[in-house]
Amino acid sequence: MRGCTSLQELPHMNLISMKTLILTNCRSLQNFRVISDNLETLHLDGTAIDQLPTNMVKLQRLIVLNLKDCKMLVAVPECLGKLKALQELVLSGCSKLESFPIPIENMKSLQILLLDGTATKEMPKIFQNSSTVKDIRRVRHGMNGLSSLRRLCLSRNDIIINLQIDISQLYHLKWLDLKYCKNLTSIPLLPPNLETLDAHGCEKLKIVASPMALLILMEQVNSKFIFTNCKKLEQVAKNSITSYAQRKSQLDALKCYEEGNISKALLTTCFPGSEVPSWFNHRTVGSALQLKFPPHWCDNRLSTVVLCAVVAFPYNQDEVNRFSIKCTCEFKNEFGTNVRFSCILGGGWTEPRKIDSDHVFIGYTSSSHITNHLEESLKSREHHQCVPTEASIKFEVKDGAGEIVNCGLSLVYDEPNDVVVAGNRDGALTRRDVSIVGETILSFAADVLRSSGKEQRRRVGKSIVVSEKREEMKTISIWW
Repeated sequence: MRGCTSLQELPHMNLISMKTLILTNCRSLQNFRVISDNLETLHLDGTAIDQLPTNMVKLQRLIVLNLKDCKMLVAVPECLGKLKALQELVLSGCSKLESFPIPIENMKSLQILLLDGTATKEMPKIFQNSSTVKDIRRVRHGMNGLSSLRRLCLSRNDIIINLQIDISQLYHLKWLDLKYCKNLTSIPLLPPNLETLDAHGCEKLKIVASPMALLILMEQVNSKFIFTNCKKLEQVAKNSITSYAQRKSQLDALKCYEEGNISKALLTTCFPGSEVPSWFNHRTVGSALQLKFPPHWCDNRLSTVVLCAVVAFPYNQDEVNRFSIKCTCEFKNEFGTNVRFSCILGGGWTEPRKIDSDHVFIGYTSSSHITNHLEESLKSREHHQCVPTEASIKFEVKDGAGEIVNCGLSLVYDEPNDVVVAGNRDGALTRRDVSIVGETILSFAADVLRSSGKEQRRRVGKSIVVSEKREEMKTISIWW
């Protein structure tokens, strides 16, 4: 019945065998009537309904409910929270919808919740009891079914100022879309499994929690955190973003190493700025960087290569669907043998957008491209003869407009001793940071291990050791 513009209401009937009902763009339909208790998929997008019937609670097999662009819809009934099978709820473009009254914890099976383009005055509550969760270790309860939510979209909302402080409790959340939330001013501690955060166009965003999220081992190691056109983002927030990215990339690199995988891109992030962060030991003007390494630079176990490019965008540029920066790295030893690899920085979006000013793009890539080659070389040559002595790094814009005006590189090492902090406070953890954040992560990880019944030792981010015994703590160092 898709596109039946003359349909105003459904007849009284009970179609027991009906599992899918598509009423998309039936623009005259003002009232919806349940005509089958066995529906699994229901599309009411583009209709003129202003409310849903309370007997929707009968749809206990409903998996997908699509209400996109129901411009007259002013409320959703709380009975939707009783739909035990509901996995996907789409309310995008419901511009008169001012509230979402159902706590996410009540929707046990919900995996996708899209609220972009609504008039909701605040992010949906996580818990029935809105009191602040003080014990961060409750994050682990998500593993036992507190919430199955994977994707949450709140974009294009001009009203929301803050996110729920307990959003970190959404343990399984992997994708958070905050694009064009123009009045959003701060982002609290985020869920530990988050892979993608897109805050493009959050013009008033100033503050990002430190740490940005707790570190845990994840199945997927490729992550991106986008802060393009966040014009008021404070330097402290940028430091929090890069500090978290450093620690997370080290953890991801360890996972790749233990599993024997080579991942070219571990994590990318971007935010407004015109300079390479000061903690990059090698920086230059332009798009190419030539390096000569000091002796024994590769004696420690190399973990991650950190790359940075600053891009100046044309003032009068059009919106672009895609944007990416290709970085080509070539390491050469004294015998002329090359280790060459490339990776992509930046981008990650799939819809048109315009970037208004200079931006910093940072990418963290696994050092396996170098270390694997070195391990092979060691079979036939002396170690000091095989280690690269120089490197050439070149950045270029591949998709979209823009000019690379500055670039930089640093290597992340695993320190063998106790806490060692290198660099300056813009790029490295302090001992106090490690004490506070590390203890939180240790407590959280130990609880996770206990709850899953596993006895194992895990080196988190190659920076701290997480175990039942809490044997030691370490942090990463950026130095050479």
